[in-house]
Amino acid sequence: MEINTSEKNGVSIVELLGNLDTASAGMVEAELTKLLDADTNRLLLNFSAVPFIASSGLRVLLKVGQASKARGGALHICCINDTVREVFQISGFDRIFNLFDSEEDALDGFG
Repeated sequence: MEINTSEKNGVSIVELLGNLDTASAGMVEAELTKLLDADTNRLLLNFSAVPFIASSGLRVLLKVGQASKARGGALHICCINDTVREVFQISGFDRIFNLFDSEEDALDGFG
C-alpha cells in the first residue's frame, strides 16, 4: 500500500494505492489518525487505485469516519471501482459513508 496526501480548500486528500486489507489496514489507520491528530477533520479518500477492500479495511474506515465526525468534520470516499462498491453495498457501508464518483464531486460535497 502506498499513501499520498495533499490538501485542497481545507480538505486533506488521501490517495490510496493498493489493497486495503489486513496487511495494509494498520498503516492506513496510522496515517489517517495522524492527519486527524493534526487538526484535520475533513478527509477525502480517493480509492481510484484500490482494487480490493477487506473487512479490516472497512473497520479502519468506520473508526476514522467516527473520529472525523466527532471532531465536527466528515469522511468522503470517491472513485471506487465496482468490486469495492459491491463490498460497500453488501456490508451496508454505502449507507454510512458519503460516496462520490469523482474527486471534484467529493470536494464539492464538503460545501
